[in-house]
Amino acid sequence: MPEGLHPVLSRVFHLRGVRDGRELDHSLRRLLPAQGLKGIREAVSVLVEMLRKRAPILVIGDFDADGATS
Repeated sequence: MPEGLHPVLSRVFHLRGVRDGRELDHSLRRLLPAQGLKGIREAVSVLVEMLRKRAPILVIGDFDADGATS
């Protein structure tokens, strides 16, 4: 864990299975390559088609990281 981390955060991270401070790095350089995302080619094709048609596009974000959208 990073030095100087508050003890409460240290305990929370430990209980969540975080073993290395590098796991807390959420910078862009740590993103997986887009080519590795399942269905990315199909998604891009649909997006391009909708942009060409000037169709409305709805973007839904799930930011609580539980894997479910409401």
